[in-house]
Amino acid sequence: AAKYGVLAAAGVTNTGATVVAPPAVVGSFPTTSITNTGGTFTIDNIDAAAAQAAALIAYNYYSGLTFSSLGGSIDLSTANGSGGNTYTPGNYSFGAALMSTGIVLNGAGTYIFKGSSTINLASGQAVTLSGGATLANTTVIWLVGSSFTSVATSTMVGNILANTSINLGGGVLNGRAIAGIVTSS
Repeated sequence: AAKYGVLAAAGVTNTGATVVAPPAVVGSFPTTSITNTGGTFTIDNIDAAAAQAAALIAYNYYSGLTFSSLGGSIDLSTANGSGGNTYTPGNYSFGAALMSTGIVLNGAGTYIFKGSSTINLASGQAVTLSGGATLANTTVIWLVGSSFTSVATSTMVGNILANTSINLGGGVLNGRAIAGIVTSS
């Protein structure tokens, strides 16, 4: 699945000036429908079936790890006890989640966030790296039981693996989007 910046099972729809950073490849399988009205990326479904199988293996592997529970339906911007919106490397689980004011990932390492339902990043908010964490030395995985949504001017970091859908309503994703259906505007 490393070949793909965006990978879907039931199609991809892009209606904006979306730029998929390297790897700038978009694919979908078994539904191979990809609509692009203005984005900058390459469409390639050749390896999409194998990539979907690899994504499922990754999702199941990460889901089976041990997690620190943050609770049921939460706001990740305030859920981390005295740390507020700042997280250190680790595995965090919850029900549904909102990031109303964004979150900070402090320190290089691996972060895995597992939501059993939806995850939403509010307009103008960001997931940011600090404390020496960079895109090169930090791995961020978002496991989403149903749907992930980000809206205009938001900035997201990490690889999103969602069971149902990913809606990138503008803004920036520094990572990959892998789901049943992926839309971007």
